[in-house]
Amino acid sequence: MSRAVLILFISATMVATAGCSSVDATAELTVTGPSFGAAGSKFLPISSVIERRCGTLDCHGSAYRPLKIYGQIGMRRPEEPGSTNVKSFKDYYSGGTEPTTQAELFDNYLSVIGLEPELLDAVVAKKGSPDTLTLVRKPRLREKHKGGLIWNQSDPGDLCLISWLTSEEGKNDTAPCDQELSHK
Repeated sequence: MSRAVLILFISATMVATAGCSSVDATAELTVTGPSFGAAGSKFLPISSVIERRCGTLDCHGSAYRPLKIYGQIGMRRPEEPGSTNVKSFKDYYSGGTEPTTQAELFDNYLSVIGLEPELLDAVVAKKGSPDTLTLVRKPRLREKHKGGLIWNQSDPGDLCLISWLTSEEGKNDTAPCDQELSHK
C-alpha cells in the first residue's frame, strides 16, 4: 500500500470513527460531593492535611499532576494582578507567609471531587466504599504511587479523609485532621 493511500485510509477511518462516537454537548454530570461548607469550613481541615502530605512542589503541588493541590507550602494558584487574594506578588510564593487562599481552597476541592466524580458520588450516597477511590488507595499504597506510602489505613490522615467522605452533610469529625496536623 502506498504511503498516500495509507494516509487516506487512516484519515477516512478517523473521520468515520468520529462520526459514530459523537459527544452530546448538552450532557451534564451531577455530582454530590462531600461538604465544602460555608467558605470552605468543612473542607479546610481536609485540604490542610492533603496540602501538607501531598501538596509539595515535587508531588501534587505541580501543574503536571491530575490531582493539583494549591497552597502555602506548594504550588500557588495563578492570580490576576491586583487580586485581593494576595497582599503582593513578592509575598506570594511557595513556603511564603500567605496562607492558602479561599480560591486555592476551592480549587483543591474541585480537584479532589473531579478526580473520580462518579465513584465519589457513589461513596457520598453510601452506595460505594471509600476504598474504591484512587484518593484513598494511593496514599495507603494499595495502588502504585510515586509518592510511596503516605499513611496506613486508620492513621489520623486516613481517618480525616474517610470521615469527610462518609459523613452526613457537614458532620465530619475533624479530630483526626487536627491530630494529623499536630505531627511535625
